[in-house]
Amino acid sequence: RNERGRKVLYCRILKAHGMIESALLWYTLYADVLKQQGFKLNKVDKCVANKMVNGKQLSIGWYVDDNIVGGEASAVSALIENINKRFPGLVIQRGRKLEFLEIDFFFRGDGKVDIGTVSYIKQMIKDFEKEIGMELTKKNSTPHAKWLFKVNKTQQN
Repeated sequence: RNERGRKVLYCRILKAHGMIESALLWYTLYADVLKQQGFKLNKVDKCVANKMVNGKQLSIGWYVDDNIVGGEASAVSALIENINKRFPGLVIQRGRKLEFLEIDFFFRGDGKVDIGTVSYIKQMIKDFEKEIGMELTKKNSTPHAKWLFKVNKTQQN
């Protein structure tokens, strides 16, 4: 086809993997699947959805194709089963200790959660050492200089 004296070819994209639009297409599809199951998207974070199941909240958060789900065990199992029917091949972690987006979660028995990234940082250091071909030997408990938190009491403001 010619437009303004130039030849132009338009193509219809059948698969969008790896393209900018693919993230939006995936989000729209996944959010629609959750909405069809009765979830409502969070007004503040559109990658969090909630629904009530037998009077208790069931929540799912996702980042691309990584999900974290919280709720009654039977409701969580039903949700996982429904998602797996639509998108087979889920890798599932259950238990008190979980990893999501390189963040470690440890659900303590007292209703509190410990959250950390220490294992991720340690792995980054190992990967870096392997890449540069040497071991990092300097060890510091914190990156600050020793004088940073010392107060000079002889100076007056």
